[in-house]
Amino acid sequence: GTRSTMGMGSGKWYWEYRVGTVAVNSYVGVSEYMSPNGLAGTNYILSGQGGNNYVSPNGSFSVTDSSLTTGMIIGCAFDRDASTQQLKVYKNGTLAATGTSTDLGDGVLYLAHNSFNAAVSDGWEGNFGQNPTFSGTVTAGTYTDSNGKGLFKYQTPTGYLALCEDNLPTPAIADPGEHFKTVLYTGNGSARGITGSEHDANSTRGSKKSSDRGKAH
Repeated sequence: GTRSTMGMGSGKWYWEYRVGTVAVNSYVGVSEYMSPNGLAGTNYILSGQGGNNYVSPNGSFSVTDSSLTTGMIIGCAFDRDASTQQLKVYKNGTLAATGTSTDLGDGVLYLAHNSFNAAVSDGWEGNFGQNPTFSGTVTAGTYTDSNGKGLFKYQTPTGYLALCEDNLPTPAIADPGEHFKTVLYTGNGSARGITGSEHDANSTRGSKKSSDRGKAH
């Protein structure tokens, strides 16, 4: 199994896969944890081959197309903010399945893909906006997310974003260097001003330590 390295604690997100080998139970979706042998953890919404769909806990699926074929482009749109959280699965640009859950917890969820009974490499390629040709297997799409980020094969739903650093919330401390920075200097036995830090030197607290190992303490 594979999952993204960036998680979703809130927001509305879109991503795509190009289908490689279709295994007995290939699926895509979101999960709090994935293991190479299948599902793990408590919270997930996953849409699979042949109508094998999983929601845990308290959820359901509406499916109009349960097939997967090699070369198909799957789009996933996940709304983490709604009270009833929703995963929409598109196949070559057409909505094929919708999974919902009223209780996916408050933790971080990750984009997930797995194929049971597949080879170590099943040939699936992901595009989170950074890989529009799916590693050279298709012609790149020209669609961006709602912030103009990334490139996708099919139109992203309104309000959904690529999972990338540019779309993450602005941190409370945008530049840590304004509040903390190490400045090295060599003491000379007299008073001196210390420069090189962006914050108020009058607020600096520190200690000095003699480097003269021959000096008694």
